Amino acid sequence: MKILVFGIGVLGSYLTHELLKAGHEVTAFARGQRYTDLQNNGLVIQHVKQKRKTIDKISVINHLDEHDEYDIIFVVLQKSQLFEALPLLAKITSKRIAFIGNNGKIEETLTDFRRMSTANPKLLFGFISCAGRRDGITIHNWHTNKGRMVIAPFEKDSQTEAFITKLLDGTDIQPILKNDISAWLKHHSAMITPLALAIQCESTAGRNLRKSQALLIAVNATIEAIQMFERQDIRNEPPHSKRLMNWPAKRWRWILARLLATKTGKIMAIDHSRAAIGEIDLLAQELLDYSKRYQYPLPSLEKLYRMAKEKNARNLKS
Repeated sequence: MKILVFGIGVLGSYLTHELLKAGHEVTAFARGQRYTDLQNNGLVIQHVKQKRKTIDKISVINHLDEHDEYDIIFVVLQKSQLFEALPLLAKITSKRIAFIGNNGKIEETLTDFRRMSTANPKLLFGFISCAGRRDGITIHNWHTNKGRMVIAPFEKDSQTEAFITKLLDGTDIQPILKNDISAWLKHHSAMITPLALAIQCESTAGRNLRKSQALLIAVNATIEAIQMFERQDIRNEPPHSKRLMNWPAKRWRWILARLLATKTGKIMAIDHSRAAIGEIDLLAQELLDYSKRYQYPLPSLEKLYRMAKEKNARNLKS
């Protein structure tokens, strides 16, 4: 299949590698130094868990041709970069566009895109379960041997779901098709955003966080946000947050502090939280917007958000 990957950071690089492995015709869109690095060195990924490096020669472009046609475009960007990219994507011919990444308001993304586009591609949303960082030309990527992509069309469509299953056949990415991808992404945001804010509040990480006030507030903020969505009958499936809702917050703080002290915790949570301040800020604002819309207070998230803003402002000054 002919595929465009728009955004070739940590998630986009891993997805491109897997799609190439399955024999698809993949083109990556990049700009600036990233475009030059990919042209000169190929797609370099250090697979952290697997302790191996891969180098893929890939087709890379730095501009979009309106006459090009793709079976699917994967848009793999931070939420804070997405709106700027929509006008470019609206001009490209594609049967399907999949927005992969954190997004608590996919309804707004869908509305904005359809307002700009004269075509009517199938729109999908989802998230890939991997994380990492870029160091020069190398992507350091943490993923399991069999990765997961939670994905679904915004409007349920069995043909599109069958297409995704076929597309990922031959890769080491397993598609997890959801009945309500909007609900899943909202709950996902509720789970990760408070933790990321807490990490931004702390100067150190690891087991020192076992007594972190910010991390304790983050656990309570997550519980409040999940309860807010469930009160509106926006429920995740399956309800993987059940333990979170029942266990004491201090117990979760201890568990998270132990996890963040590991190499996996650093690359899965700490690195991204400190590198993607703009995206985390936007995700927090989305949750607070829902709080106003539903008239459901999120006092822990509001407090944590203020703490993170103040800490990040001090870091900029220093």
